[in-house]
Amino acid sequence: MKLLILFALLSSSFASWKFDMDPEILHDWLGMMQPYTEQCHKETDVDKEIVYNAFMKMDLPEDYKEFNCFAKCMYTRLGFYYPETGKFDRELMVKRIKGMTKHIAEDCYEHRYHTEEEDRCKHMYNSVVCAIKKLSKMVD
Repeated sequence: MKLLILFALLSSSFASWKFDMDPEILHDWLGMMQPYTEQCHKETDVDKEIVYNAFMKMDLPEDYKEFNCFAKCMYTRLGFYYPETGKFDRELMVKRIKGMTKHIAEDCYEHRYHTEEEDRCKHMYNSVVCAIKKLSKMVD
């Protein structure tokens, strides 16, 4: 039984990325996303608790398709991403995303066209995690 509990704890610790984010940056991000949150929830059928933990606690799930697509939906609605072409508007991101720099945008938001929706969502998730890593410090 103890082994089962230990396995469950270890598994859950590897199932997400957790970051320590500046509260001012986080507050600004949440305000920017607020107008589109409900629409993206409906579009992706993502678990609202997962989204809450991701943005309020900076606890990002690693392999959760609906969350990945929620991130893509959000970036699309904000005008940062064009799924038809796979391109990001890095200049707009630098202007509107608190803490975003040209260097981070260039490093993390690579233009790449994917024909499959799931690939677009995963690419978006990887880009978001890259940027958050550069804007924060990892915590245990």
